[in-house]
Amino acid sequence: GADLAARDGRGRTALMAACAQGHPRIVELLLAAGATLGLPDKRGRTVFDYGLMMQGRVYDKMGRFVVEDGLHRLRKPAYVLATLFHPDADMQTEAARAVRKHKPPIQEVINAGTVPRLIQLLAESQAPTLQFEAAWALTNIVSGTSEHVAACVKEGIVPKMTELLSSPSDDVREQAVWALGNIAGDSVKMRDEVLNHNVLTPLLRQLDPNTTRISMLRNATWTLSNLCRGKPKPPFDLVKPALPTL
Repeated sequence: GADLAARDGRGRTALMAACAQGHPRIVELLLAAGATLGLPDKRGRTVFDYGLMMQGRVYDKMGRFVVEDGLHRLRKPAYVLATLFHPDADMQTEAARAVRKHKPPIQEVINAGTVPRLIQLLAESQAPTLQFEAAWALTNIVSGTSEHVAACVKEGIVPKMTELLSSPSDDVREQAVWALGNIAGDSVKMRDEVLNHNVLTPLLRQLDPNTTRISMLRNATWTLSNLCRGKPKPPFDLVKPALPTL
C-alpha cells in the first residue's frame, strides 16, 4: 500500500494535498485509512490550515474527525502537534492537556516537534486555561533529563515562563514557578540561564506572606532555593535581591 505519511517537495502529505485541492471525500477516505494529521509542511501550515483554505468544506471533515473520533488519538504525539495548531482554542487546550495527562514518553513528544508550539501557546493571554495546560505540559517535559531541559531552553522556554510570573491567573503563575524551578534545578548552567533572564524580582512577588495559597509559597520557595544553590555559587548580584526575603 501507499505510504500515507510520504511528503511532496513542499512537505505536504496526501491528506494535505487532498485538503488543498478541495476533495472532502478523499479526505474522509484518507482519515479512515489511518492517515496521520502529521507535522506542518515546509511553510508551517497544517492540515487544519489547508482545510480552512477550502472554505470549511474539508475543515468540517477534519473538525468532526478530531472532536468525535480522534481525541483518543491524542495519546500519539503527532496527533497532539496537529491539534495544537487547530484554530479553536478549546481543541488546542485538549491537545495540551493530553500531553500532561497521558504522559507519552518525553523524547517522543520532543521528536514530534511539540515543544515549540507549546511555548508559543504560553503567549495566549486571552485563554488562561490554554496557557495553564501548555505550561503544565512543559513543566512535565522539563522534569525529565538534562537533554530534555536543554531542548526546551533552546526553544525559548525561560523568557516565556518568566513573563507568565506576571499573569493575573494564580494557576498560570504557579505553573510557571514550578517549570522554572525544574529548569534551575537541573544544573548550574541552567540555574544561571534562569537567573540571567531577570526572574528573581517577579519570582519574589509570589512569596506574599499574606497569601492563602500555600502551594504557591511552597513552590516559589523551592524554586528560589534552586536559584541560590550549587557550585560554583551563582553571581552575587543576581541573587542579592532575595536577601531581604530570605
